[in-house]
Amino acid sequence: MNKKLALLATSVVMLAASAVTAENQWGFTPYVGADAQWRHMNFNGGLGDNLFKHDYPQGNVFAGIKLNDYIGVEVGYESTVRKTRTTFLNAGEIPAGAVIPAGYSFQYTSTAQVKGPHANLIGSFPISEEYRLKMIGLVGVAQLKVNLVSNMIHAYDSQIVNNIGTNEIPVASFPTSSTMPVFAKRKSLLRLGGGLEHMFCENWGVRATVIWENTTKLTAFRNPPPPGLQTLRKVKENNSVAYRLGVF
Repeated sequence: MNKKLALLATSVVMLAASAVTAENQWGFTPYVGADAQWRHMNFNGGLGDNLFKHDYPQGNVFAGIKLNDYIGVEVGYESTVRKTRTTFLNAGEIPAGAVIPAGYSFQYTSTAQVKGPHANLIGSFPISEEYRLKMIGLVGVAQLKVNLVSNMIHAYDSQIVNNIGTNEIPVASFPTSSTMPVFAKRKSLLRLGGGLEHMFCENWGVRATVIWENTTKLTAFRNPPPPGLQTLRKVKENNSVAYRLGVF
């Protein structure tokens, strides 16, 4: 996905730059807009994949300046909805890098959110004058922060769980309602995107794009880390893709 988007984004930006050079026309046009988005972000095995949601609705607001018909710069702010997931994990499974001990099963309630500003170079190239349709590409940087919290609600005796299920399980003699401190990280990330833009009229348009972001750099260690265990208690995201539809 990232290679295809990188090829599309850089190709469109280069085409737009070539068109600017050829026509040598500059006319600044400011604009604002908003997107509805859907982010898909997986986690590494044993490092959050069995604790946190993988899909997040999110919003994006932005403002930009079209330097001409082909090139523009844009800044914005995106934020996912805070999503909660409840999971029941057994002995031997690995939540956030730590193996559940033999004889126990844990129930977790975990929440996650990703948000932050971004800045982009936008290239657009016309593909149909009749339908006012343009191909667009973007290359940019996002300053994203991830907030991840996982609460261990109950610890159960694994033998009881295997025999009678989870409906009427006595809680084991193990600390319960334990809250892991927040896993948090802020990082500057590469973002690439491509899509289509259509103008309804002179002042209103709609665009559909796919955005790839290098969220694997948001590996978050437990904060504060327990002494000597920083390399064990962590969450690691994979790169994410956001599908968005917006007006400007």
